[in-house]
Amino acid sequence: MTARTGQDGTPSGVPARIARRVADAVLYRDRSPAAPGERPGTLVPPGRPEEEGTSWSVTECLLERAQDASVHLCLRFLHLRRCGVERTRPEPGEGTFLSYDEATEREIGVSFPLAVLLGGERTTEVNVPGDRFAEQIRGPRGGPEGRVVCEHLPLNAALTTSAERLAGPCGLIRLRVVARNTALLIGRGVSGEYALRRSLLSAHLIVETDGGGFVSLADPPEWAGPFARACRNEHTWPALVGEPGHRDAVLSSPVVLPDHPDDPAQAGDEEAIA
Repeated sequence: MTARTGQDGTPSGVPARIARRVADAVLYRDRSPAAPGERPGTLVPPGRPEEEGTSWSVTECLLERAQDASVHLCLRFLHLRRCGVERTRPEPGEGTFLSYDEATEREIGVSFPLAVLLGGERTTEVNVPGDRFAEQIRGPRGGPEGRVVCEHLPLNAALTTSAERLAGPCGLIRLRVVARNTALLIGRGVSGEYALRRSLLSAHLIVETDGGGFVSLADPPEWAGPFARACRNEHTWPALVGEPGHRDAVLSSPVVLPDHPDDPAQAGDEEAIA
C-alpha cells in the first residue's frame, strides 16, 4: 500500500487536533535548519553515521475492547527545502541576497481495520516527490539580477503496522508501528547537508481508534502494568491525547510527554528520547 501526502485518511477528531497543536508547539517550534542529530525525531537515511541520528522508530501501545475497531495513523514531519540565489551580473553597491533553508509540513495518513492487522503486518510506502521552482530577482530599475531556485529532494519512507492479541482474560491488543527512512544514498562522500534534505525532520505519529480505548503506558491500571512494561518503544514515546479521561488517541513523540498534554507549554521542557 502506498500512502499519499495531505489530509485524506488522516485523523480528524478533537484528540487529533489537540495532538497536532501540541506537536506543532513542541516539535515544530524551531524551523531553523539544524544538523540531523540536533533535532528530535530526525529519521535519517539508513547507513548514516550514528551521530546524525537514527533511520527508524518503534511505537508499541495497548488497546482494550477494540476487537471490531479500526486504527487511523498519521505520520507527520518536516521536509527541508533549500533555496539558493543565482546572480546574473551583481553590481557594486546593490542589495545582497542570501540563500536560505525552510521547512515544509508533511502529513501521511492511512487506516486499517484491526482485524486486518491481526492477520499479519501491513507495510505502507511513503514516497514524497521532489519539486523545484525558480523566481526572478529584479533590481531597483526593474531589470533581472538573478533568480531564487528552491528545491525539495524526494523522501522515501515506510510504515509497518501490525497487531497482536495478548494472552489473558483482559482481551488486550498490542499495536506496533515501525517508521523507517528507506532512502538509499549510494556512494561515498554523501554530505550531511544532502542527507538532511533526504530526512524526515521532527517525525511523530498520531494514532486514533474508533472503538475501545488505549491504555496509558505512563500510568497503567494495575492489571495492565505487566503488559505496559513489556511494550517496546524506541526513539519515541506514546502519550494519551485529548481531554482527560478520553483514551481514543495517542501522540507518539520523540520527546517524552505526559498523558493529555493539552497545554503545549506543559511539554515545553521535556527531554528528547535518545
